Amino acid sequence: MKTQSIFKHWSKNGFRVTPARKAIADIFFHASKPLPVSEITIALNAKGFTPNKTTIYREIVFMLEQGFVNEVNIAGRKKFYEIKKHHHHHLICRECKVTREVRFDEMELLMDKVQSDLRSNTSFYDIRHSLEFYGVCPNCIS
Repeated sequence: MKTQSIFKHWSKNGFRVTPARKAIADIFFHASKPLPVSEITIALNAKGFTPNKTTIYREIVFMLEQGFVNEVNIAGRKKFYEIKKHHHHHLICRECKVTREVRFDEMELLMDKVQSDLRSNTSFYDIRHSLEFYGVCPNCIS
């Protein structure tokens, strides 16, 4: 989904498309990794915006509620956010913490079965999973 189409969608559904909201959405569209609020703030400042943290968190909550972004918890570190797209996992360097997106369709089929079995056997609902892989990236090996 392109930025203009998400803005039209929000507008059509009665939500304001403020300059801060546009700027944050644009940051997510161009991010190559999940972002913490601190990096979103730096990117906003680079675009000439100086919103306070409350505004940034309010916009992130809006985007979470609209299904535009996902919250990502990586190894108990602070919360990260990324644009919502296909389901995937993360490969994280143990040294420099660089994070890469990884996806394995065969594993997802197995995880769908595991989640279905869990629903059947535990009465839990809305079961989700998150999987992280750790290694050392090529830059840190050098």
